[in-house]
Amino acid sequence: MAENAHRHELAEFLRACRCRLEPERAGLPVHGRRRTPGLRREEVAALAGVSSTWYTRLEQGRNVQASHAVLESLARALQLSAVETAHLLLLGGFAGTVAVPATPGELDPAFRQLVDELEPSPAYVVDRYWDLQAFNASAADWFPGFRQAPARNLFLWVMTAPAAKQWLVDWAEEARSLLGQFRAMATRHPQDTRYQALLAEAIDADPAIGAWWSRHEVRAEAPSEKRVFHPTWGLRTVRRLALQVVGREDISVVVCLHGS
Repeated sequence: MAENAHRHELAEFLRACRCRLEPERAGLPVHGRRRTPGLRREEVAALAGVSSTWYTRLEQGRNVQASHAVLESLARALQLSAVETAHLLLLGGFAGTVAVPATPGELDPAFRQLVDELEPSPAYVVDRYWDLQAFNASAADWFPGFRQAPARNLFLWVMTAPAAKQWLVDWAEEARSLLGQFRAMATRHPQDTRYQALLAEAIDADPAIGAWWSRHEVRAEAPSEKRVFHPTWGLRTVRRLALQVVGREDISVVVCLHGS
């Protein structure tokens, strides 16, 4: 079942990436109007050096095998980023699922002590589902409605909470970025139904999220600056750092540094 899901996801991902790439960017001539956006299947096949018939079967989700070299060639043809290429290889079966607990283990009290000692910087701990495991008083003060986040889940808070949409000045872009990170994580755990449940709840709250999901965008976690509007302190810029913990790949410690 997981293999079939990955095959379908691979097909959808290739199709979405093909439709996003304009012929001009791929160095192809354009003659007249095109009925569909992006590249044609035969153009992708030619750029990647593979059979058009074979590529069509791959994009249709048929039971065909793509080698590591061929997937890399397709990534180059489609001008995928490093994180998109890694996602493509994972879907093609060339990267192992990260060995983390099926359900996050109990949080060591030291992490709660850590976020408290990071005061006055807002800091919190999330697991691989974006469940809030711990946060300090500054985080609770800085994020509107943080204490009442839906099911204490940061993914659902960003996607569904009215306070989050008001707080994040560039909410749509921030939500799409988080959704891309969510897709990358969910792909690494294809049999974990918790991701499906979280996604369904988010889409039910805002149909726009479903439209974004259909674009098959993947993003990487990275330090980032966010523009936020706090009801007390007004418009500010926040630098967000997510720190991975050795031996606990299922959790991250996130620190927010106040900017201007």
